[in-house]
Amino acid sequence: DLHSFPTRRSSDLEIFFVIVFHYYAVRSSGIGEDGREYAFAGMGESVSNVKGSDIIKEIKNVWISFYDKEAIEYMINTGHFIQPAIVIQEMVDAAYAGVVFSRNEKGYLLINATEGLGDKVVDGTVTPDEIEVNPITGEKTDPSMETILTPEQIKELNNIITFLEEKAGYPIDSEFAYDK
Repeated sequence: DLHSFPTRRSSDLEIFFVIVFHYYAVRSSGIGEDGREYAFAGMGESVSNVKGSDIIKEIKNVWISFYDKEAIEYMINTGHFIQPAIVIQEMVDAAYAGVVFSRNEKGYLLINATEGLGDKVVDGTVTPDEIEVNPITGEKTDPSMETILTPEQIKELNNIITFLEEKAGYPIDSEFAYDK
């Protein structure tokens, strides 16, 4: 029950978050959020640039978003019920960010990247660089393509996402950001 969230604990958390860093992302997540047959990602709300003093309020707002009409309908229709979780991350001053997919329809890794925060890629407000990568070599399939990411960053993302896919046992996607 969010209304009975202990006041003393709330105050302690707010003090901690104000002292440690200045701004956070309060992100929705869930145990078993994505799988082979379903994808719950994006159903819960996430909030960027949250001041430490507002952290408790935003945790409650994100938690409540797991129970909106769309999320509940999705869980009922798929028969897959999510155990909500919230991730709190320090905000970075992103030079580049985006989403990396371990496999596209051709079997290549796909990176969608833009300048600044990756939320613009996720919500579709920008047209990102779409970089297709050979997962074996970690190199672009089109070597002449100009991108905002360096060849080293592309190889690094390739190595991370192929490792995670191997551990998961199925294709995955993940957001990323490079701090300035």
